[in-house]
Amino acid sequence: MFEINSIEELEKLSEKVTWQYFERLVAFIFEKNDYEVQQNVVLTKDKERRQFDVIAKKDDITYLIECKRWKSRAGVVSAIQDAVDIHLERGKFYSELFPEEQAYPLLVMPLQGMPEQHQDVFIVPLLSLNWFLNNA
Repeated sequence: MFEINSIEELEKLSEKVTWQYFERLVAFIFEKNDYEVQQNVVLTKDKERRQFDVIAKKDDITYLIECKRWKSRAGVVSAIQDAVDIHLERGKFYSELFPEEQAYPLLVMPLQGMPEQHQDVFIVPLLSLNWFLNNA
């Protein structure tokens, strides 16, 4: 078991772990904030399928979370825009299946900084996720 004693250790860990563990870490943060969490959810409508890394629900809020890790920082800005476009489409797909839910698309990455919004998608660095959930 790996003990985390500082923000720096958490950041290093989030950059080194496999994508599956990164998704699990994101799910864990939501769980610790009393969200009901599902990982690797595949939804189907009219023979079309969409996969969601994490879906987190609490009260009347649903977050559709896409966890993104890129090997290189080069080209991250255009990769983020592409990820936002794809995730917006997934959010629309989800909303068509569950129109009664208030669903928010969210990208979580191991980058530093404060949460931002591109179009209707929040982009939240892992280290700011807990803050985002308690202040959004």
